[in-house]
Amino acid sequence: MEAGLVSVIITTYKREFTMLKEALDSVLSQTYVPVEIIVVDDNGGNGEYTLRIEEGLKAYPEIIYIKQPHNSGAQAARNTGIMASHGEFIAFLDDDDLWEPEKLAMQIPCFEDPEVGLVFCQGYVFDDGDIGNRRLYHQEGTFKEEPDFNGMLENDTIGTTSQAVVRRTVFDDCGMFDVGFPARQDYEMWLRILKRYKAAGIDVPLFNMRVHKGERITSDPMRGIRGYQKVYKKYKKDFKQNRAARTNLLNEICWRLWKQAHRYPESILYAVRLFFVNPGFVLGKGRMGKLGRILKRVMIGIVALLALAAVWQKIMSDQDTLELSFYHVKSGKVREGFRIVQLSDLHLKEFGENNQELVARMKLLEPDIIAITGDMNMEHDDDYHVVLNLCRQLVDITDVYYVMGNHELVDYAHRKTKIRDDIEQTGVHMLFNDAEMIQVNTNDIYIAGLINEPYNYVEYGGKRFMDEYVRSEEFKLLLVHYPEYFMGELEDMPVDLALCGHAHGGMVRIPYLGGVYATEQGFFPPLTEGQHEINESVVIISRGLGQSHPFPRINNKPEIVVVDVNWY
Repeated sequence: MEAGLVSVIITTYKREFTMLKEALDSVLSQTYVPVEIIVVDDNGGNGEYTLRIEEGLKAYPEIIYIKQPHNSGAQAARNTGIMASHGEFIAFLDDDDLWEPEKLAMQIPCFEDPEVGLVFCQGYVFDDGDIGNRRLYHQEGTFKEEPDFNGMLENDTIGTTSQAVVRRTVFDDCGMFDVGFPARQDYEMWLRILKRYKAAGIDVPLFNMRVHKGERITSDPMRGIRGYQKVYKKYKKDFKQNRAARTNLLNEICWRLWKQAHRYPESILYAVRLFFVNPGFVLGKGRMGKLGRILKRVMIGIVALLALAAVWQKIMSDQDTLELSFYHVKSGKVREGFRIVQLSDLHLKEFGENNQELVARMKLLEPDIIAITGDMNMEHDDDYHVVLNLCRQLVDITDVYYVMGNHELVDYAHRKTKIRDDIEQTGVHMLFNDAEMIQVNTNDIYIAGLINEPYNYVEYGGKRFMDEYVRSEEFKLLLVHYPEYFMGELEDMPVDLALCGHAHGGMVRIPYLGGVYATEQGFFPPLTEGQHEINESVVIISRGLGQSHPFPRINNKPEIVVVDVNWY
């Protein structure tokens, strides 16, 4: 680490070099020296943007250029830059922003106070092509020169990375940017720093934030909302101790859901939650009395209407209406995109005669792989011709890979039926605690099936198989019937993509709350459907197609899962 040196990290993704060049020139125009510049290219591979950057940087031989092997997000790119830096101080600049010449010269002296770990500044915002018409980043009178942790919980008074300089040792103490956040990683980083260090603000506009129509996190409102939700979850104890902060964050999420994402029912739920946290805020800073009683009655009425709507939806739920759920997974191990279509938990149900409707849907989806994650039969029912007829039709579409669920295992392992042999004779690949290396388009895929129930994972060889399987460097696609594995045994065993079933979506699904009950997970289970990031694994859970008991699926239509890997 070189004393006095400022390492400037510029991350770039899907930007024309002309914009990146302006950012570089604004750093090279700094009156402060010494400075090292690190450009981290997050475009991945050798696409058109990377080629233009490489050509343009030939005019800047003094700049350190790092190319990420695949697109991993701005925060991962910043972390890469931090690890490659040599300076006592780390500054950040987005490739679409600009610095004023005196920025570093005014910020670095603030670090003479050894307790200061972060220095930020006021700035300007301008529309692309109109830098002559700038407006303040922080509104007049809102800039905080000495923000503290509790103040930052209540409101992010610092802002973007482009205005920040951080002492290098701070990252050693506090860790780097949390790449698990879809957005607001900068806000979370500042909170983490302010728990240990002081921050100093310079109320002088020293950076320029460009507003344009290109690739930006802020163009997706749900990413910002999910970022705020993760901040709340990570600092839940702190928010519960700070009523003003909790009020402001819930209000921010509520407002964004309503105005930006247009998710009105979810926004209403946050408004109700906000009322119970701080009714005075909802009612206009403490004006309660009769208005409070009226609002409570209105809220009771809203809850009653939502309950009636849920009951109506349960009654009208169409048990035979297939629903498609699309997911997108990105991986640097995949060269060419491919599509997986997953079926699960049919339980001998038929969609049209001989499942013609289901097969027709599968053909239209044009899958590269069909994955079946178990419980297509009913245990103790020797007539499973529905499963065999469906398999015969599916293998005419593409390769089919099948892992048993608990219903197949009861018949195969305990009742000693021929269900495994019969399914294999249709041309389906049965995965039985083993793996196959297959080629899909131009990709090598290591597909595996784990058949054990979680309670006998060790006893019947599942653990031994998985310990060997996860060593592979290829793209690992795991079929396992039970999502509960990722609440325990497989939680720390990274696979690139796991497909599960079993939970039936919680059978009864309450809007915006999710499934009500799953056998192994109990009430309000966490893993019943959808895509989940569990440590280093992407887990997608099918709600399934049928049910194993007479009780109907409520607000939980039969589901076909479509997973596109590197599709775009």
